[in-house]
Amino acid sequence: AGVTPDVVSYSSLLNFVGSETEARAILDEMTAAGVTPDVVSYSSLLNFVGSETEARAILDEMTAAGVTPDVVSYNSLLNFVGSETEARAILDEMAAVGVTADESTFTTALKNVKTIEDALALTEQWLMNGHFVGRGTLQAAFSKSVLHLSAEELLSLYNKQQFRFDTCLENPINQYRRAGRKDDALRLLLVAPQTGASIKFYREDYAITRRYFQEILRSGGDEDNLYYAYGIAAHANEDWLVMKKMLDIALRRAYAEKRKTHIQRMLGDAPV
Repeated sequence: AGVTPDVVSYSSLLNFVGSETEARAILDEMTAAGVTPDVVSYSSLLNFVGSETEARAILDEMTAAGVTPDVVSYNSLLNFVGSETEARAILDEMAAVGVTADESTFTTALKNVKTIEDALALTEQWLMNGHFVGRGTLQAAFSKSVLHLSAEELLSLYNKQQFRFDTCLENPINQYRRAGRKDDALRLLLVAPQTGASIKFYREDYAITRRYFQEILRSGGDEDNLYYAYGIAAHANEDWLVMKKMLDIALRRAYAEKRKTHIQRMLGDAPV
């Protein structure tokens, strides 16, 4: 006996279509066969839209058919909005219909925000509304231009965040370097010493980073991250004697097991 396709079968088929026309044909076939398209079926149409108007039309079509758009549907719509105001309106609409935003929702919404200050204001609002703001969202906020800020001003914004991830400072480090503002980039190394952007800086400008760390030490600097950052920079450049001296101090001062493990691994890389 033949097996009658159901909504799951048709939704699987929709994964392989190459145009909205093909997707529409399958939806028509589903309806003719008495199979009601669900949110996954309709969301396949959103893969082929090219504007906010088209995306909104599909969400309206879903609603008219008695299908409630989900977070994926709204995230697709957010891809096309052209302003922070529109993004806020869609987030408000999601809350009103009971659709819970996810991190993709927030990172997509932040694409339409122009400044880091406005982006961080939005993340603060989301936190106040009970949403979890994760690493991806904060990295999106800190990817906005920071060139109107000094490193100290940027760190003031960073330190005010309820959740802090050092990877949020990777983009600012790169921005400052590209703008020729190495002093600002160097300052961030002490806060985010082991990010990819930091390692790249150590390897490409070791003379500059080494001189920066040495000047701080000569002036009496003694913060824990200084020895850790200098040790990482020396490790990245196989400057083994300096690495061992700095990391021995950093290891004695380390309190987090993750940092201790990282330091011990680097020390183990030195030739005997």
